[in-house]
Amino acid sequence: MALRGFIDVGCGEIEDAVILPRVGESRFFEAPMTYQVHEKIVIEGKMTSMAFCPPLPNNDSRILEVPPKFISSACWRGYQGTWEIKNRRLFLIGIDGRYQFRENTPIFAEWFSGTLIVPEGSILEYVHGGFSTVYEHELHITIKDGKAIAFSKIDNRSKFEDTECLTVKDSSKWLSFSMQRFLASRGVEHVVHFTRAENLPSILQHGLYGRNSLKTAGIQTAVNDYYRFDYLPDAICCSISFPNYKMFYRLRQENPGTDWVVLRVKPQVLWEKNCVFCVENAATRAVAQTPLQQRIGLDALQRLFSDIDTAPPRSELRIPDFYPTHPQAEVLIMDKIEPDMILDVLVDQKERIRDHKRLSKIVHDCVGGKEFCYDKSYFDARMDYVYWRGTQIG
Repeated sequence: MALRGFIDVGCGEIEDAVILPRVGESRFFEAPMTYQVHEKIVIEGKMTSMAFCPPLPNNDSRILEVPPKFISSACWRGYQGTWEIKNRRLFLIGIDGRYQFRENTPIFAEWFSGTLIVPEGSILEYVHGGFSTVYEHELHITIKDGKAIAFSKIDNRSKFEDTECLTVKDSSKWLSFSMQRFLASRGVEHVVHFTRAENLPSILQHGLYGRNSLKTAGIQTAVNDYYRFDYLPDAICCSISFPNYKMFYRLRQENPGTDWVVLRVKPQVLWEKNCVFCVENAATRAVAQTPLQQRIGLDALQRLFSDIDTAPPRSELRIPDFYPTHPQAEVLIMDKIEPDMILDVLVDQKERIRDHKRLSKIVHDCVGGKEFCYDKSYFDARMDYVYWRGTQIG
């Protein structure tokens, strides 16, 4: 139940307040929200702000939670952190509101990996919600384990040349841009699709097709799911960042004589193709009976990264920002995925691939010369498997 009051939580004097979320929760809050107060950040000695809120460390004795347990509608997280990049390392150097430092000592943010977004210049499009307001430029700072490994500058001005189109929030241009920005802020770098190795020559030549389109094109392939209880037989089943390991494991156990590969695909498919976003396995009754209109667009994409009511918060499970919350969350891609959209081909171990030499040559000789990589992690479970295995999910 929301409470109303007139309080100050370090994010400015406010009029409306609600019960706080937990510390460390995702920076994308699921309740309806207004424009959010930016975090502060010091870069090269200059104080600025970022349209992003890295999580705080979990159960850190150096950070003290203090009352009152209320927040402004302009600061749902209940605090405002001050960060600094010094010698290419990210530090939390101050915090006001719901949390405070026990001692005035900077904390190296070794727990955080993701992309910081620092807005620059004038506002091109004000969005009364979250950190979605668009500025002329953005500085993207890629952080891995607390270390700044890359800096890039984004110029948004060209995207707003057709201002009449982009002021309409449900326009295709605005939707594409918003989805791209959301995925970049979470550090999503690829989509994955697992398949039998025998399908690889056809895929690298023709691309990925849905089952009905394969029949129409006269392309012969081995399929994994004959029944398609998602009721979208022409969809290509993919996952964001990491495979649906439960399904992948079951298929490998049921087909011990079959070689498998994981394809990493460019993230552009998520905003350039028609996609259906499913918060869990698309064949479950709950998902399959959800109207299709509720499973497309930016809101549907963001729900993949929301906390689940019946599970601990993402922060407690230590789910990386670029992973969906549910390990069986799926993206059903309704369009063909062209060969040049495929980044590389992953295999478990060389000795497990019976026709390794031929497949390796096919991969290297295909259009674009894909990489043929060994990465056992994509054939294993996620790091939060310990929790999910005790549920019907895992």
